[in-house]
Amino acid sequence: MGSPDNIAASGLSFYSELNHNLLANPAPVDQAALMASFAIIGVGAGLTPTIDQATAQQAIAIGESLMAQELAAVGINENNWLVNYSIGNYGDDYLLRAAIAQFGLGANTTEEALYFSAEKDKDSKILTGDQNYKLSFTVEQLPPVSPQGFWSITLYDLMRVERAIQSVVIYD
Repeated sequence: MGSPDNIAASGLSFYSELNHNLLANPAPVDQAALMASFAIIGVGAGLTPTIDQATAQQAIAIGESLMAQELAAVGINENNWLVNYSIGNYGDDYLLRAAIAQFGLGANTTEEALYFSAEKDKDSKILTGDQNYKLSFTVEQLPPVSPQGFWSITLYDLMRVERAIQSVVIYD
């Protein structure tokens, strides 16, 4: 299966692969009650899914929709840049953890990194490769960064595939 982008089309094989992976990477002991509820439909380490293909597809579609809603609701919009200042520490918020995992394997805590994303320009028009954009800061507006840190801008297409690193600024 590989990428989270492949889950929607995988159906029942997603649950079989999940069960197989749970053998090598079991859920924490404190999640036994949650895992017991999943076992009802044959989801768990070494189990065989008891749902059919149509039900698996429907469950995945519902999950995708819930994750999209979660992403739309998290974060703060600052000048058409979306940022979440509490990312990286999920606790039992499995929906947020799954939604973030669609873009990459987890995320650093805010002490380590802040992730800003934008889909619209300053005039609220959708960003496209047909336009030129300029990002500038006054000295007073420079993004804060530790002496050993950096900030960067990375461009992604709609399928979340990295296309190019536009700019990297390293502070000495």
